[in-house]
Amino acid sequence: MLSPMTTRTATTDLFTDLAAESGQAPDWVQLLPAGPEIVARDGRRWTFEPQTILNAFTANRGPLVIDYEHGQDHLATAGVKAPAAGWITAMEARDGAIWGKVEWTATAAREIVERAYRFLSPSMRHTKNGVLTRLQGAGLVNRPALEMTALSREEHSHQKEPLMTLKAIATALGLADSAGEAAVLAAIAGRDTERETLCSALAIDVASDTAALTTAVTTLVNDHKTALARAEDTSELETLRTSLASIQADRLTEKIEKALDDAQAAGKITPASRGDYLAMCQVEGGLGRFESLVKTLPVIGEPSGIGNTSPATDDAAEPDSVALAAAARKYQDEQAALGIHISTAQAVLHVRDTK
Repeated sequence: MLSPMTTRTATTDLFTDLAAESGQAPDWVQLLPAGPEIVARDGRRWTFEPQTILNAFTANRGPLVIDYEHGQDHLATAGVKAPAAGWITAMEARDGAIWGKVEWTATAAREIVERAYRFLSPSMRHTKNGVLTRLQGAGLVNRPALEMTALSREEHSHQKEPLMTLKAIATALGLADSAGEAAVLAAIAGRDTERETLCSALAIDVASDTAALTTAVTTLVNDHKTALARAEDTSELETLRTSLASIQADRLTEKIEKALDDAQAAGKITPASRGDYLAMCQVEGGLGRFESLVKTLPVIGEPSGIGNTSPATDDAAEPDSVALAAAARKYQDEQAALGIHISTAQAVLHVRDTK
């Protein structure tokens, strides 16, 4: 069994000397010097509570591996063999330090006795603030300070964070496993270009982060939905306008027919001239002009008397009406002889205005 490190030694060298003075590999080894603060040879510091380390070992429910040169951390993650040198089967706290009971492999035990490997360096996990959370094993090393530099990466949780290989990065980028460094770097640069292009299309700063991109895309989607809703509203409005125009056209037709019926019933237009007056009414503003004209037209035919129980006659006006109708017909004939076609209404107006 090795003697515990002194406090002074523990603050400068974070490793255990396995020199086998008894001619055999030790059964118990020191894994961590006495705390609560420990310092590596390069000056980095950590703190720990012994019970936290012991609880983590118990929760693991199995032995922790001791390998060669921390192969589990550097080789196994890349699929390279990293054989065990021994297994930590028990752990206890001694005066603030952490000790572990080890079952060595025959090869490792021989190498320790022969001093092919002399030091034991712990593999530990810690928070970003340097608080140790657990030991995950140890490694037989001959240059512990260098190994400690590689193994003391900060982490935010207890989860292992293996070093990514070029193959893993290529796969993450969607490249072939055999992609080289140049292809990986080109792919990363391409992603940056794509992001800048997307930022430009969204009219935001090309240096915008993912959150800004998400916000811009969300805004664009919402604007698109709003535009679609407005388009649907416009379509419905156009349908309503068309329906209203149809209703208005039907009402205008009813008004024109009634105006013609009234004028014909009053004897001011004849059935023969109704078509001409209908055409007059159908142009814009034509109904109003027809109604004004009817007020000035004389009775040129016998009123139908529709709706009258006692039809009245105007004998004094009858000769004038007959004369006006005859003059209008004569004027139409004269114009027709000249190749000019005029309606009955136009002929009546002409004769009346030239009297």
